Amino acid sequence: VKGSKSVERNPTAIRRILDAAQECIGKAGFDGASMRDIAATAGVSKALVHYHFHTKDELFLEVQAVAFRRLVGRMEELAGAGDPSPDRALRGLDQVWELLTRFRAQVPLTLELWGQATRRPELRQRVDDFAAETLALTERGLRATLGDHAARMPLPPERVAKLLHTTLWGTAIQAWFQRDRAEANRMYADLRVLLEHALIDKESSC
Repeated sequence: VKGSKSVERNPTAIRRILDAAQECIGKAGFDGASMRDIAATAGVSKALVHYHFHTKDELFLEVQAVAFRRLVGRMEELAGAGDPSPDRALRGLDQVWELLTRFRAQVPLTLELWGQATRRPELRQRVDDFAAETLALTERGLRATLGDHAARMPLPPERVAKLLHTTLWGTAIQAWFQRDRAEANRMYADLRVLLEHALIDKESSC
């Protein structure tokens, strides 16, 4: 491993490992997906996988984190395309929902990690840290797209972010279980209407 650091630190190799981990967990579950299988799927050595990710827990949590950072990055790109506004926040939320439904393979990974965390205290701390990071990223995306309008919401941005975070994940999980994307989209549309009215009503009263 030490003799091939130029390869090991290649971001492309890391991306292949993360993609392979997501694929393996989707097929075999948390317990069934081994680091050896992940390495074989990624086309790299097992030593290289362990070089970047010391444990399977760490690897799978990073798969989750990368996907979520990508979602928030899309919201921040949207915010940078013009002046922040409620409409821009809603369009950012639409993009987040679109990506969440596209990344449905993340759902079994999330459920596997949560289940493991209830039995393993050391993993529970890592899952809690991940949840705190994704919640903070949700709030950051909300503030970025709303700008000064965030102060006019009926609830503080951090509380709105928590509601959005929980509701979006819950809807995505239900959609995965029921395999009914149309119903999930209707639920998201209802959530969007409620948020839109909350933002517009508050704006019109100012």
